[in-house]
Amino acid sequence: MLDRDKRTVSIEPQPPSTSASVAGVAPTHRSAHSRSAPSDQVPAQEPATKDLSIGIQRRIPKKPSYTIIDEIKQTIPAGLELHRAYRYQLPILARKFELVVLKLYVPPQLEPALATWRRALEELHPMTTVLINRVEVDQNLQNHLRSRFRHTELLTESARPVLEEILSKLFGTQPEAPVSTRLDPPLRENLRDVPFIAIDRPDTIDREDLIHGEKKSDGSFILRVAFIDITDHIRPHSAADRYALRVGSTLYGRNRAISPVGSQLFGGAGTFKLGELRPAWVVESRISPDKDAQTVSCKIRRAWVKNHSNLDPNEPFDMRSQPDIARTISALAEITRILEHSRTSRSPMIRVEGAGTASRIVAETMIEAKRRLAHYFDRHLKTSAVYRVHKKPSASDIESWCTALHQLKIPANGADFDSPLSVAGILRSLEEHSSHSARSLSNSILDTLLLRSTYSVKNDGHWGLRLDAYLEIKPRDAAGLANQLQLDASMRRMDNLSQDEMGRRATILNDKRWARDERNYKLRFLEMLSEKLALVGDLFLGEVARTGEDLSYCHVQGFSKWGIIIQPIKEQLMVGDLIALKLLGFNLKSMRFEFQVVQL
Repeated sequence: MLDRDKRTVSIEPQPPSTSASVAGVAPTHRSAHSRSAPSDQVPAQEPATKDLSIGIQRRIPKKPSYTIIDEIKQTIPAGLELHRAYRYQLPILARKFELVVLKLYVPPQLEPALATWRRALEELHPMTTVLINRVEVDQNLQNHLRSRFRHTELLTESARPVLEEILSKLFGTQPEAPVSTRLDPPLRENLRDVPFIAIDRPDTIDREDLIHGEKKSDGSFILRVAFIDITDHIRPHSAADRYALRVGSTLYGRNRAISPVGSQLFGGAGTFKLGELRPAWVVESRISPDKDAQTVSCKIRRAWVKNHSNLDPNEPFDMRSQPDIARTISALAEITRILEHSRTSRSPMIRVEGAGTASRIVAETMIEAKRRLAHYFDRHLKTSAVYRVHKKPSASDIESWCTALHQLKIPANGADFDSPLSVAGILRSLEEHSSHSARSLSNSILDTLLLRSTYSVKNDGHWGLRLDAYLEIKPRDAAGLANQLQLDASMRRMDNLSQDEMGRRATILNDKRWARDERNYKLRFLEMLSEKLALVGDLFLGEVARTGEDLSYCHVQGFSKWGIIIQPIKEQLMVGDLIALKLLGFNLKSMRFEFQVVQL
């Protein structure tokens, strides 16, 4: 399923599910409850597209916002587990070169299938290079399951209550006390008549940001970005505050989300519901019409705002059918072009998400608003904050990479790391080398140059975004909640959280960052396992993927890993045979589903 700003990526390639902004920052599409992925069920009139995973014709919807990430999720070979996907663009003359990085678990036996699939994908998209950031599936998950189910190796439907219990306690118990507002709420301006809009897919639950654009008579633009204010509900050092720090950032599963603000705020008072009044932090910037995107002025306002319209980024906007927000969309489109030009002038390669204007509006306006908020903390409030930091690789980093590359007989020098195209070539050479040391070096370069950002109370800027300051403010991230608490205290002239306390929170969140993919995988895997175990006894059509003396493996639509056939049969199976199968359960020893061949 999806993540926006986060807006993340499903580990379950069949059926497809999810997702971005710029190096190391939250992407622009969310997850299950925020931004759902395209369905396998598409109208018969849709054009057929080659399925790269198994070489058959499959129908893939081509919506205005359909991207190569969507294509990857719909065609990736079964058995490869996609943790996250990142997409970057590099303008080259009148065209755009795309670099796609996939965080992927690749079983050794599927390396040939991955190579074939990627080659076919790049032939279809000649201006695209796909790089693989290999990750390992955490064996702790298997050990945890085996410890909970000691007396059986085959899980069936009876295991589902235990799986649900494990899911409910991934981050401990949520605070039992009901969320209630404080008795002395702060003064807020009345901006309820400003036509703010939300750009989210229709099934989004946690709408935490609204945007509004306005063109002034002098040619300048007013950009307003509203972020949901939850400080009426969560106070510093409360049980809810401690729970938020424990969760870190929202994880989106297949059919649930685990949010730092808890289930009572998530989708309730902590979201901009259509037509309802909500407290918000509003970042208001006046932007010059010049392409350098100079901000003439900026102020932070505490206000009551209302979501006037929900805009689906996957659908084209019709000015005639929505005249009430047409001016807002027109102004936001012009603002986005100015901000994009400014961003590409600072950075040769930018991270993007989505293909339509609406997705681009979200990406650029969020980055600009968070940059302005970081400046407000750093220059005006002069109080501690948790910044999102991405440091430029040091000279020693580059020197060590060059030394390691030369040992692998791959030519490189320091200047190569200033060119995204050269870096892509180096990373591809490392993949083709295929040794453990080459893959370890590839992961290190990818992580440092494109994927790594950390939290810090020291504003060291964001090299990936080419920004001098950047921070989170949305409560889906515990760092954003901490920054909201600081804003609230400053505006109410109360005691702020100390520098040491903010530093402590940044350290905890950095430690959790390394475990985030593991927890996300665990959440989605256990949800998938519970869903599939409800189907034990059902019949499926499978395709024989591999045969052996003892075991044969099959690919079954809707299951990401090959299933195993353990039941001996009279007829010899051949690779490619289509067979009827009955689901028996999930084998904990092999971590695969078991199927039995049935005669129809």
